[in-house]
Amino acid sequence: MGIPVIELRVAESFTGVGLSSIRESVAEVLALEPSVLTLDLRDCPSVDAAGIAYLLDLHRRMRRDGNRLELQHPTPRVRRVLQHVRLDRILPVHGDQPELSAL
Repeated sequence: MGIPVIELRVAESFTGVGLSSIRESVAEVLALEPSVLTLDLRDCPSVDAAGIAYLLDLHRRMRRDGNRLELQHPTPRVRRVLQHVRLDRILPVHGDQPELSAL
Protein backbone atom coordinates (compact mmCIF):
# COMPACT_ATOMS: atom_id res chain seq x y z
CA MET A 1 0.00 0.00 0.00
CA GLY A 2 1.27 3.47 -0.88
CA ILE A 3 1.30 6.77 0.93
CA PRO A 4 -2.16 8.34 1.45
CA VAL A 5 -1.38 11.92 0.34
CA ILE A 6 1.62 13.53 -1.31
CA GLU A 7 1.91 17.23 -2.07
CA LEU A 8 4.25 18.32 -4.85
CA ARG A 9 5.07 22.00 -5.23
CA VAL A 10 5.36 23.05 -8.88
CA ALA A 11 7.67 26.02 -9.44
CA GLU A 12 8.05 25.75 -13.22
CA SER A 13 5.56 26.79 -15.85
CA PHE A 14 3.15 24.05 -16.89
CA THR A 15 4.17 24.62 -20.49
CA GLY A 16 6.10 22.68 -23.10
CA VAL A 17 9.42 23.95 -21.71
CA GLY A 18 8.85 23.21 -18.01
CA LEU A 19 6.73 20.12 -18.52
CA SER A 20 9.69 17.75 -18.87
CA SER A 21 10.93 18.54 -15.37
CA ILE A 22 7.41 18.35 -13.93
CA ARG A 23 6.82 14.95 -15.55
CA GLU A 24 10.01 13.57 -14.01
CA SER A 25 9.04 14.80 -10.54
CA VAL A 26 5.51 13.44 -10.86
CA ALA A 27 6.80 10.05 -12.04
CA GLU A 28 8.99 9.79 -8.92
CA VAL A 29 6.02 10.67 -6.71
CA LEU A 30 3.67 8.25 -8.48
CA ALA A 31 6.14 5.42 -7.79
CA LEU A 32 5.21 5.90 -4.10
CA GLU A 33 1.58 5.10 -5.03
CA PRO A 34 -0.21 8.01 -3.33
CA SER A 35 -3.98 7.79 -3.04
CA VAL A 36 -4.09 11.57 -3.46
CA LEU A 37 -1.55 13.67 -5.34
CA THR A 38 -1.85 17.38 -4.65
CA LEU A 39 -0.03 19.74 -6.99
CA ASP A 40 0.68 23.05 -5.25
CA LEU A 41 0.65 25.71 -7.99
CA ARG A 42 1.40 28.84 -5.91
CA ASP A 43 4.78 29.24 -7.67
CA CYS A 44 3.65 28.08 -11.11
CA PRO A 45 3.60 31.20 -13.32
CA SER A 46 1.65 29.81 -16.28
CA VAL A 47 -0.03 26.88 -17.97
CA ASP A 48 -0.59 26.23 -21.67
CA ALA A 49 -2.35 23.61 -23.81
CA ALA A 50 0.44 21.07 -23.26
CA GLY A 51 0.13 21.55 -19.50
CA ILE A 52 -3.66 21.18 -19.61
CA ALA A 53 -3.34 17.99 -21.68
CA TYR A 54 -0.81 16.61 -19.20
CA LEU A 55 -3.06 17.40 -16.22
CA LEU A 56 -6.01 15.68 -17.91
CA ASP A 57 -3.90 12.62 -18.70
CA LEU A 58 -2.56 12.50 -15.14
CA HIS A 59 -6.10 12.85 -13.78
CA ARG A 60 -7.30 9.93 -15.95
CA ARG A 61 -4.39 7.71 -14.92
CA MET A 62 -4.92 8.42 -11.24
CA ARG A 63 -8.68 7.79 -11.45
CA ARG A 64 -8.11 4.56 -13.34
CA ASP A 65 -6.05 3.36 -10.37
CA GLY A 66 -8.68 4.52 -7.87
CA ASN A 67 -6.68 7.58 -6.80
CA ARG A 68 -7.21 11.32 -7.03
CA LEU A 69 -5.36 14.37 -8.40
CA GLU A 70 -5.97 17.77 -6.78
CA LEU A 71 -4.67 21.24 -7.53
CA GLN A 72 -3.93 23.74 -4.79
CA HIS A 73 -3.26 27.49 -4.62
CA PRO A 74 -3.18 28.37 -8.34
CA THR A 75 -2.00 31.88 -9.11
CA PRO A 76 -4.69 34.19 -10.50
CA ARG A 77 -3.27 33.74 -14.02
CA VAL A 78 -3.26 29.94 -13.80
CA ARG A 79 -6.70 30.00 -12.14
CA ARG A 80 -8.14 31.95 -15.11
CA VAL A 81 -6.79 29.37 -17.57
CA LEU A 82 -8.18 26.49 -15.48
CA GLN A 83 -11.57 28.20 -15.42
CA HIS A 84 -11.46 29.06 -19.13
CA VAL A 85 -10.93 25.44 -20.16
CA ARG A 86 -13.24 24.29 -17.33
CA LEU A 87 -10.58 22.07 -15.81
CA ASP A 88 -11.65 23.41 -12.42
CA ARG A 89 -14.90 21.49 -12.98
CA ILE A 90 -13.05 18.23 -13.50
CA LEU A 91 -10.29 18.48 -10.89
CA PRO A 92 -10.65 19.69 -7.31
CA VAL A 93 -8.96 23.10 -7.00
CA HIS A 94 -8.37 24.33 -3.44
CA GLY A 95 -6.98 27.46 -1.85
CA ASP A 96 -8.05 30.04 -4.35
CA GLN A 97 -6.01 33.19 -4.30
CA PRO A 98 -8.20 36.27 -4.71
CA GLU A 99 -8.13 37.99 -8.06
CA LEU A 100 -6.75 41.50 -8.08
CA SER A 101 -9.38 44.10 -8.86
CA ALA A 102 -8.99 45.93 -12.12
CA LEU A 103 -8.40 49.64 -11.63
